[in-house]
Amino acid sequence: MARVTLRKTVIVGLILAVCIWGTVRRGRLSTVRGFKKGAGDSGVEDPEYEAVLRWLDKGGAIIKGISGKKRDLVGGGRGLFSTKSHKFGEILMKIPSTMWISDRSIYHRSACGPILRDDEFLAEKLKLDPSMAVVVGLEYERNNEFSPWEPYLRFMRRQETPIWWSSEQLEELQSDNLALGAREVQQQLQEFYDSVYPYLFKNYPSMFNPKVNTLESLKWAALTIWGRAFQISSQEYGLVPIGDLLNHRKGRAATWSLEYSNKQDKSDPTMYIFEANTDMFPGDEITISYGDTRSTYQYLLYCGFVPRNQPYGDYISMSAGGKLYGFVGVDGRLHATFLTQLREAKNFNPNSKQVFEFIYKEVQQVIASLPTTLEEDREGLSQKSLTYHEFVTLTYRVRFKEILHALLQNLGIEAGTTAGNLTPFNKQSIARKLERKKGDLEQSHRES
Repeated sequence: MARVTLRKTVIVGLILAVCIWGTVRRGRLSTVRGFKKGAGDSGVEDPEYEAVLRWLDKGGAIIKGISGKKRDLVGGGRGLFSTKSHKFGEILMKIPSTMWISDRSIYHRSACGPILRDDEFLAEKLKLDPSMAVVVGLEYERNNEFSPWEPYLRFMRRQETPIWWSSEQLEELQSDNLALGAREVQQQLQEFYDSVYPYLFKNYPSMFNPKVNTLESLKWAALTIWGRAFQISSQEYGLVPIGDLLNHRKGRAATWSLEYSNKQDKSDPTMYIFEANTDMFPGDEITISYGDTRSTYQYLLYCGFVPRNQPYGDYISMSAGGKLYGFVGVDGRLHATFLTQLREAKNFNPNSKQVFEFIYKEVQQVIASLPTTLEEDREGLSQKSLTYHEFVTLTYRVRFKEILHALLQNLGIEAGTTAGNLTPFNKQSIARKLERKKGDLEQSHRES
């Protein structure tokens, strides 16, 4: 008998999940942020930023009317703010490739570059995941007091994500899928470290030391690259100093582009250019978009934050018998193809409401089995003075439960049941209602 499976939280026989939309590393990701009582967008001056600015200036970077500030938010975080008016299309920053930390800069500027490039054992290992070359290079440079990037590396902070969390903290997400994703990344990093670093310690002891180049240090480097890097080419990502302080916001205030030594070839980028995407005024935060349709899962796992009022990439996936798969977005609607296939698999009458009744009961069981209700999580999210962990955990839980409840309401109407005091709706009224409710809670939390 076919059984409907919802991927997200382990329940008896059922799993529910907000899944990844898109690829893991595509352009710029992000730093930690949230809300807290008294939070404001103006930020406070960051003296360490000035040291990086001087370093960039010596390297030929151009930065116009921008200040780096610490943001008064849950979990900390920094951002870039305008110190003067900027017109649409105006160049804000130009960061030369000599300042980036990328594959090619590690190979050519880092003392460990020749080792990673020329050692046959290491070259073979890095072929399995080319992105790990810049990760190992960054990990080495972080512990190198004579690093050419020393002012920038001293300025950087740990990329907070669930990958650092304990098993107990991951369980609080009520997301078996997200917990599994975090543990898989932890395991992958452990395996890479065990297969590469003992070789480095044995063959290059003057450069790599087990007391310094630890698994935690490698994890720091990997999460920094995966969560803060810009795309340089189809196969290369790199850190762009100061540019990686640009926070995410839908309807970005800035855009970026690459400048090349050969416009026809485009194989040798020489400059990252950031331009104003709108008119800006002193005190405005300069932001970019990391992807307006990415899922909450992806933002939280690799970036460590949940974007406000942006659930559009979120969905739950459903399967029946391990063969049929369907997806439910924020409007709570199942694709007709999945319903047709499920009818055939279970020999339901195509003109009956059996398929809706069947899935309705399954979804009811999932919701009833969750440790907390949607209302309880919304109430928790509306509280003041939330910690970083509390805020992202509650926001994540609210978002996937809203999809579940929208799905349940749609199924109840299609099945003709009156359970749950269901009311008629047009095609997108539920999604809009849930969006407004969540927006009201978050706005109240920001203003309190």
